[in-house]
Amino acid sequence: MLKRGVQSALTRGLEQWLWFLGVDTRNPEGNLLVRNGFRKFKPPRTKGSSRYQRKWRGNLIDLHSFFVGIYPERADGFIFIRARNQCFLFTDNQPPCPGDYPEDCIISADTDEFIHRFHTAASTFLSWLEEYEQWVDFTYGTNYRDDCYDAYHLKWQPPTIGRNWFNSFRHQPHKTEEMKSVEAYMKLLETDMVV
Repeated sequence: MLKRGVQSALTRGLEQWLWFLGVDTRNPEGNLLVRNGFRKFKPPRTKGSSRYQRKWRGNLIDLHSFFVGIYPERADGFIFIRARNQCFLFTDNQPPCPGDYPEDCIISADTDEFIHRFHTAASTFLSWLEEYEQWVDFTYGTNYRDDCYDAYHLKWQPPTIGRNWFNSFRHQPHKTEEMKSVEAYMKLLETDMVV
């Protein structure tokens, strides 16, 4: 169903967008996630940043610096776990605790059945992300996300190209090609040598 390299491209794209969401929480005009309806809280006995949750079309969207996911009440969920650099099908209808992922609930998409289920769950998450990004563009202008991209040092794709790829993944999974990352911006490693 999915061509080789497509799941890796999805993972790389979500890594970039997770960084964008972190920038959104520090916006000078106020936390964009909270302004978009997310509840911000610090879970007890957990490491990392604050956590954000909201209901969206009967699904729970859960955002944290360790992972992002969607948890439907009556269907498979989807989770991107940053430390594992991988996306999974998630079969529990409750989100995990940051850093503690129940192994029996995370499934790699490695068979036709699981790939189909994975695509359905991932597409639901990407539908939310597309709607959120449209809200960001409408509220703050398209240059806002471009500025986020310019500040990011491990570039995947520019926002418009990345969004188009996510859209292709959702609507034409058989035709979606792997998307290689653009060159990483390595200015921190450059030195100004005087000869």
